[in-house]
Amino acid sequence: MNERNEHIGGTDASTIMHANKYQTYYDLWQIKTGRIQKPKPTPEQEEKMKWGLLLEKIITQEYLKERGLEFQEENWQRRIEQDFRVGHPDYIISADEIFDAKTTDKFLAQDWENGVPEYYYWQLVHYMGLTGAQFASIACLCGGNRLFSYIIQRDEKMIEALWKAEEEFHRLVVEDIEPELLVHPAPVEVIDMSPMVEELVGKYLEVGKKIKELESEQNQYKEALKIFIGKDTEMNGERYKASYKYVCQNKFDTEKMINDYNIDKEKYRIESGFYKLDVRAKK
Repeated sequence: MNERNEHIGGTDASTIMHANKYQTYYDLWQIKTGRIQKPKPTPEQEEKMKWGLLLEKIITQEYLKERGLEFQEENWQRRIEQDFRVGHPDYIISADEIFDAKTTDKFLAQDWENGVPEYYYWQLVHYMGLTGAQFASIACLCGGNRLFSYIIQRDEKMIEALWKAEEEFHRLVVEDIEPELLVHPAPVEVIDMSPMVEELVGKYLEVGKKIKELESEQNQYKEALKIFIGKDTEMNGERYKASYKYVCQNKFDTEKMINDYNIDKEKYRIESGFYKLDVRAKK
């Protein structure tokens, strides 16, 4: 078995909150308990990481310059530790603000167009929880020529949610308890909703309403584009290209297959399930 690591860092936060598309909760638990090694980067990934680290300092210096602040070497990548939690914010701007710099490929620019991606958001929440900062600023250089920058405000509810999840994950690591991989149906317990959860539900539904409104507007543009472009046509402009072409998809008629070959589908039934968040306004 490999060496155990019971510390939880900022980069672990998104995995613990199930927001990391590159790593699962179970994989992180296996790494922390020493069952598997952290995957070694490929030569290509190492090259990307090397340049990323070099650019992050330049991004930080330029970001500070734009805000009229001077870069202080002693505030660069300081280690902060509280109990089992650790953090390495790229820069401590002040007692009230931390800063993180990122780099990514141009293909991931869309992840940054509408704010901080969730897989980085929880890292900032982790750092604000550790430092007591009221604000976290972040800048990401995409493709070497497009910079996105945002500032998020401290939210005690988000910190509390993350702290609770991290404590549970840490307990599983320390006590060497394997996280559940399968969903086990259990009786649903009905309890009173706390004011904090009620407020989060309200915010969740408000954002959902805005998304639906935007999707409706987008669909209007979509239908108009279909008309103006026309079927089996591709248009190229100075900034964009668009097409409306037939896409062939092959599907299998499983029901016909079962009937034609007289297959008893009950013999192949597999029980599975998942947890679904259901949030709605009461009528």
